[in-house]
Amino acid sequence: MYKILDAKSKENLTWHYLNFPDADELKKVAEVCKLNTSILYELSKPSLKPRAQRIGDFLYLVFHFPFHTHKEFDTSSEYEIDFVIGKDFLLTTTYDKISVLDEFASAFDVHSISSNGVDDRPFEDPIDIFNSILKLMYEEVERQIDIVKNELEHIEHAIFEGHHKEMVKAISQVARDILNLKQSLDPHQDIWKSILNEAHELELPNTKRRLQASEDIFWKVRKHITNLWQTLTELRETNNSLLSTNQNEVMQILTILAFVTFPLSLIASLFGMNTEYTPLLGIKYDFWVIIALMSLATIAMFFYFKHKNWL
Repeated sequence: MYKILDAKSKENLTWHYLNFPDADELKKVAEVCKLNTSILYELSKPSLKPRAQRIGDFLYLVFHFPFHTHKEFDTSSEYEIDFVIGKDFLLTTTYDKISVLDEFASAFDVHSISSNGVDDRPFEDPIDIFNSILKLMYEEVERQIDIVKNELEHIEHAIFEGHHKEMVKAISQVARDILNLKQSLDPHQDIWKSILNEAHELELPNTKRRLQASEDIFWKVRKHITNLWQTLTELRETNNSLLSTNQNEVMQILTILAFVTFPLSLIASLFGMNTEYTPLLGIKYDFWVIIALMSLATIAMFFYFKHKNWL
């Protein structure tokens, strides 16, 4: 799909929107935007890594944004958006269906959006459109962060309700989800550094200052992910401590039972020995005497453990 969208607020300012581009669409956009073969080759296929570089008179950018299915925490992937920024146009290429970007393009096409979403200025140049798209995508990441945050709150409540074993798997699943967010967004740090270094080459007014507004949004999102990771780490340590405490209590009870039953087994073994003369055996009520000895030994062990605060 190839759309040419004109900005209402600025004459000759266009946004070229490519989605799953084929060879004919790439050839057409190359003629309209006067792209060289290097950029055309890059746009013909998805890129493995995010990057930012100057190619001729244009700034070529590759951003990857995380996309996760949080319902079962089973799938994760990335959206790729390629940007080519010229003096009077912005070209975006996507290789997946990105709903928020499609909605923004539809609104932009009917001129229901006439100002960028960063500082509410009218669209004056490609940087304004670029900033608006980046703001939308980072807001989408924020929504995913909110979902993970809700999962962490659920895990916290479950931990303190005693569901420690069940939460081991849940914590691992959320950890994977946060790692996917981190891995997708970490390369943005280097991209923004390169963008700001190359911004002056576009010869557009206040380019660096306006791009820094979008960079600030990135750092805000990055901080939220870091906070999620710190929260997860604390919850994992808390859950592990409670699990360890429970296991220690179980081992303590089993050890106490072993010590309690030891004198009983010893007494039973002594009186069960096949000897010619065994004390107490053969006297009146000998069975009950032995039972009484066993009971006294058990009670003595119980009070000893109680005195040591082991019970």
